[in-house]
Amino acid sequence: MKKFILQHWRGEFSLPLAYWGISVLFVGLIRIVSGVLTVELEAASTSLTSTAWLLFGFYAFTFVIICWSLVGTWRSATRYSLEKNQIFGLVSPN
Repeated sequence: MKKFILQHWRGEFSLPLAYWGISVLFVGLIRIVSGVLTVELEAASTSLTSTAWLLFGFYAFTFVIICWSLVGTWRSATRYSLEKNQIFGLVSPN
């Protein structure tokens, strides 16, 4: 799991996998879980303070995941762009 997280953060996955597989599907799944969790916590909890802290923690986690997803996808897109430009001779290789 650590290797997967680091590979995506560094932009080592292909652009389609980074965008469709991680950004759209994975983050979309987390957003759906977030919505369900919010409704269930509000219905089940009697303490407003505990509900607020649980939701704050989950939303903080969601924010970190979304940032990780965006950075990894951005880096994959940058790598993809550089590779395509080198293939067509638009950028000289280092």
